[in-house]
Amino acid sequence: MQCGFCHVGCHYETKQNALVTYVHRALTKPDSNMRIYCNCDIDKIIYSEGVVEGVEGNFINIDKTKLLRMRVNAKLVILSAGAIASTKLLLQNGIAQDTAGVGLCLHPGVEVIGDFDYEIKGNLGIPMAYTVHDFGVTRKSDLTREEYNFDDSTDEFLIESIFLPLLQFSIALSAGGGNRASKPNSKVQ
Repeated sequence: MQCGFCHVGCHYETKQNALVTYVHRALTKPDSNMRIYCNCDIDKIIYSEGVVEGVEGNFINIDKTKLLRMRVNAKLVILSAGAIASTKLLLQNGIAQDTAGVGLCLHPGVEVIGDFDYEIKGNLGIPMAYTVHDFGVTRKSDLTREEYNFDDSTDEFLIESIFLPLLQFSIALSAGGGNRASKPNSKVQ
């Protein structure tokens, strides 16, 4: 569809995330034993001799209070709580102490606003519009790194851009307004 709202949830199911693919397929199989529990906070992984047997946690109320303690025994447990929460859960349960969180990469968000001489319709199409590979492990040459005297190979990064829908972008803007850069040969307002 290329409607431009991929990062706030795809209404056309073209993004093919786990809810559309694996979870949906498992729940629609007639012989599926899969169960989904919502509004839960898992804090314990039950395991013995290196084999995970289940999880424990709490059902959580809308005001974040704990309602009921739960335990789920399972033949298969998939930990999918994101890079930070998965690492935290593994570490607090004494699992993968030497490897959990190793090589963790984060995607920080930085706002950059441009004033262009022509109209840019960034809200039309797929939001992930451009990447700069010159300083990361995906680079094809070292020309840019040499031009900017960027020698330290331990500090590699990838720059990605995204165009937010205007409502979401306006919420992300700071109330202070910040500085306004001027164009060449024009006055700062």
